[in-house]
Amino acid sequence: MEELVRQYKNARAVIKQIKDGEWEFQWSQRSRQVYTATRDGYELWVANGPFFLDAKDPDGSEQNAFGFIFGHWVWFAAVRKAKKEAVRKFKREHDVRFYK
Repeated sequence: MEELVRQYKNARAVIKQIKDGEWEFQWSQRSRQVYTATRDGYELWVANGPFFLDAKDPDGSEQNAFGFIFGHWVWFAAVRKAKKEAVRKFKREHDVRFYK
């Protein structure tokens, strides 16, 4: 039960932080995609959607910050929209165009 409470508190905090613009989404010039968001040394993996959403500590260790259920909550409450906005912004700034 303690684990679920910790994951809930982590999810609630990250949702608020993302909505407040505290996380910086990192643009990969090589693949032209956003894979991570960073804040104070923490790294949030956002590349694969809600199923693999997780955070890394500043020392690089995985922490299972949200679990399956709360990872989906974080994704749909904040990450999905923020990631789309970040991709649009980076594409405008770098004049990225995809050709068929």
